Amino acid sequence: MPSREDTTVINFDTVGMVNTWSQNAHDFSAQHIEELTSMLQLCQENGTRLLLISAPKTTLDVVSYETYFDDYAYFKQLAAQYGASYYDFNLAKPELFENKEPDYHKDFTHMNAAGGHAFSLSMAKFLAMLDAGQDVESLFETPSEYLAAVNYITNVYMTPEVHPDKILLLAGSYHGPSVQAEYEFWVKAPGESEYSRVSAYSTRSWTEYATAEHGTYQFRVNARIVGSSADFERYYECSVDF
Repeated sequence: MPSREDTTVINFDTVGMVNTWSQNAHDFSAQHIEELTSMLQLCQENGTRLLLISAPKTTLDVVSYETYFDDYAYFKQLAAQYGASYYDFNLAKPELFENKEPDYHKDFTHMNAAGGHAFSLSMAKFLAMLDAGQDVESLFETPSEYLAAVNYITNVYMTPEVHPDKILLLAGSYHGPSVQAEYEFWVKAPGESEYSRVSAYSTRSWTEYATAEHGTYQFRVNARIVGSSADFERYYECSVDF
């Protein structure tokens, strides 16, 4: 639980490719499954009501995790098999918990003090409803409903590749399935104080920049939804030594 003084707020234009999927082992080990199953069995045998909860993360961390909803379905089924319940608060509807981004998060997977407080209040409300015997299933979206609402770009990232005579810029972004992104690339060459455009907006997610001198280059990629008139919706910057 975050401390009361934790007022850090995530900046989605600086996270790049940092997310749970890129940082951790992607598969749950047999040991993890066995330990959870053992706990489920123990609670079932002793008549103890077990409630499994997934705390809210950023939308970025959900959509970037390639097997997120497959894992969700598996653990929901596993819990039900032993008479337990599993609720993912990333799927909570606003009347139960409104996951305000970025205000409630200090990084892509941890909440700050404001988010922790808001989530605690929603959990208290949720537990009271469960104790009263109310049907809470309607307070959660299906994975399809969740993804349909991600009709925006959560973040954009860029991976430069240095070659003898050029720098290849590879970009990508995370968003919902209904979104098509386009990218615009910029460079600030050694000694320059302003960016100049390398390539205009296109659905092509890469471009080449021919290097003219050695030094440190600053690159920027802008991203927006195809059809948008905004200058950009998300951006990412990085430097490259050539």
